[in-house]
Amino acid sequence: MSSAQSELEAVIKSIKFKKMSAIPLIIPGLFAAVSLALITASLRELINLLAASTSSPSTEITPEYILWSQVLVWGVILYFAYLIASTIAVYSALGRIREHIYNSALTTYYYARGVDYVGSLYYLRDMLNRSSLPAPITGLLITLLTGGLAYPVIICFAEKATRTHASIEEEAFFKKASTRPYRASAMVAEIAIALLTLGAYTAYTGYRLTRTLNRHVDTIHSKHPEPPSTPPHVTPEPGSWLATGSVAAIMLAFSAVAAVLAYLGFYYSPQLAFGLLLSALISKRSEKSVLSNIGAGYLLLVVLLVCGFVTGYLGHSLYKNLYGDISSLSKLVSYLDVRGLVVFIFTNNAAISVSSIIPYIGGVFLAQGTYNAGLALGVISALRGVHPAEALEILIYPHAIPELIGYSTLLSASSRFGRWRVFTVIVLIGLIVLLAAAIIETALIVHEGAITFENIVSIARRLVE
Repeated sequence: MSSAQSELEAVIKSIKFKKMSAIPLIIPGLFAAVSLALITASLRELINLLAASTSSPSTEITPEYILWSQVLVWGVILYFAYLIASTIAVYSALGRIREHIYNSALTTYYYARGVDYVGSLYYLRDMLNRSSLPAPITGLLITLLTGGLAYPVIICFAEKATRTHASIEEEAFFKKASTRPYRASAMVAEIAIALLTLGAYTAYTGYRLTRTLNRHVDTIHSKHPEPPSTPPHVTPEPGSWLATGSVAAIMLAFSAVAAVLAYLGFYYSPQLAFGLLLSALISKRSEKSVLSNIGAGYLLLVVLLVCGFVTGYLGHSLYKNLYGDISSLSKLVSYLDVRGLVVFIFTNNAAISVSSIIPYIGGVFLAQGTYNAGLALGVISALRGVHPAEALEILIYPHAIPELIGYSTLLSASSRFGRWRVFTVIVLIGLIVLLAAAIIETALIVHEGAITFENIVSIARRLVE
């Protein structure tokens, strides 16, 4: 044995592979959920108390004001606890994972090296995977500077790198990977769940990260410095639950929470998370047909509209300021001529939906626009005493169906991102459908609901004149 080989062997034998504790990665999620709940509730009550005090000549501080001010202080203290805990967790986890990948890659090279350079190739792949993780101090600064918002994202990337590393070493020793990858669509979906749960879900993702690393240590490095002999069992893939039915169920469940809270006078806005779920699902369905993706998108947009409607209907007292906005919009619509009305409707619909062609995150504005449209409809219906079933007949209006089809067509284009010819055709079709929907809606407005094919043709001709 050469001196270089003996030195390498000595280095390998000196390496110790340690497991990682889950507790530091569980605590931040618990702090986040409690702190955000306390801050949201206390701010709502304090704003109401301040609004009531402006209409009262008394300047005395009430017990309720003192109580909710103290609750706000508790919430702020717990938020800073979350920020500190998440910063420490990120710094510790990134340092431990990067160190493990380096030591593990070196060990794998030692056992897999040979004249065919296979060991070197595995080592280089592991080092490339390690470089995808930020340095511990970088992760610490990012977490601090974003006020802890980056914590769920960093944890997701840490698990992705850990799973990739485990797969590389399983291939090196057993020619087959048992650890399932962490795909981008699953990462986006789980970040959405973290938003919906006010950060509580990150307690689970933090626990799963440690479980993934510790399982890898048990199966690959338990006999160190001897190589592993028994291949690990296949693990479930994160985000395997991501399907049309499960996304619809999540939207319904958290919209029910939003509706109950709105009825009680508390704000809860799930639109951003719903948009991420929408984009994540369609991006995951890249192997499905375009028509299938359009159908899935259409269904979920209807669910979003109905969810927004129920929230607006039950919480109309909370959201009644939207009614004034809709009244102002109605005045603007009556001011425009036919051509201007078509252009206005088409531009508005295209603006909220065209960004959905971007995979993974592009559906945020589309989901927000659709949910808010249902919210406004619910508020108006409640204030005017319109029965919900009658109000939701809008879903079968002549312009609503092509409008939702146009939205879902643009959304489905994200599943073909990178296949530029098909992608461009789908985008153009989606915009054409939205233009047709705008013409039909204009005909409904101009002819006061009495729509015929001749009316639509007349509007189209006036548009191109």
